[in-house]
Amino acid sequence: SCAMKNLVLVSEESPNKLLLKKWYVGGKTKFSSELCSHPGYAIVRMRGVYRDVNFKNISYKTDMLCVGSKDSALTFDYENCLLSNVSDGGILSTTLANVSEGIPLLLKSRTYINNKKDASYEENKCLSDDYLAAALFCISPDGKISPTIAPHLCLGTYPYPSLYLVARGSPNEAVLKHLSGWLLAKESNILEQGLEKNNINNPITLELSSHPGMGIVPNFHNFTTPPDVLKGYQGVALGLGPVEHALSATINERNNLIFSSQNGFALCVINKKLDSGNLVVCAALNDFCSYEFVFNNNGTISPAAADHLVIGFQVPGK
Repeated sequence: SCAMKNLVLVSEESPNKLLLKKWYVGGKTKFSSELCSHPGYAIVRMRGVYRDVNFKNISYKTDMLCVGSKDSALTFDYENCLLSNVSDGGILSTTLANVSEGIPLLLKSRTYINNKKDASYEENKCLSDDYLAAALFCISPDGKISPTIAPHLCLGTYPYPSLYLVARGSPNEAVLKHLSGWLLAKESNILEQGLEKNNINNPITLELSSHPGMGIVPNFHNFTTPPDVLKGYQGVALGLGPVEHALSATINERNNLIFSSQNGFALCVINKKLDSGNLVVCAALNDFCSYEFVFNNNGTISPAAADHLVIGFQVPGK
């Protein structure tokens, strides 16, 4: 689908916001996702295949959305503030019911809540309500799509290409410039402080040799703010940006990559079911993400449970 950038929530003042080309023609509720803000492009599916999401006591299927060629444009049906994909009924929603700047958007199936698991009726109701609220959108006359509970936000794209999993050996893989220094810093931290905590001494800048002059940077500077019932699922999106904005990190004994300036949050892959295309972010340790990595001799980083994959970007190196 000629994917360009992930579909995310941005400020309504953002230069990266999206505007639909023709969304309300002759009173019809069905319309193409083609964009007037990005001529030749539209909202498209990233993979074209739904993946299972299971965490806590809820489950559903999702496919991430992005901006890609208008030839792959989705057709939406808009009714009662819900935007559904005409071809399969998937609903536009935010990731993990989180309605805040920088959060990715996706197509989502119906949410199933297992009432037999250890959760109270009140917690289950809050989860259900939060997921419904995260799927309600209003569309302004100029084609801007905003969450009804956060009209100051709208659909847009990240300022930088996203960090995500790619096949090992891909031209898009991220090769770190100072990996040997990182590993030495890890050994030093363990010798000095032991194994009992996330150490963030001797951080190393995440500069890249694969993309000269570039590094791993935050795509937004504020943490996402999930609903109270999911308050442990905070994070910051990461991307490819100028090296002067690159984050610094260190490696602990559990092979977690801990960021020095992000509240001790760690590098993680969204969803434990690891596959190419999964977003890689900075997040609080939780039961939904994968945090353990292996550090390869060529300067790449792989998930410990999937060494055929590495972290990379939506653009190739030079």
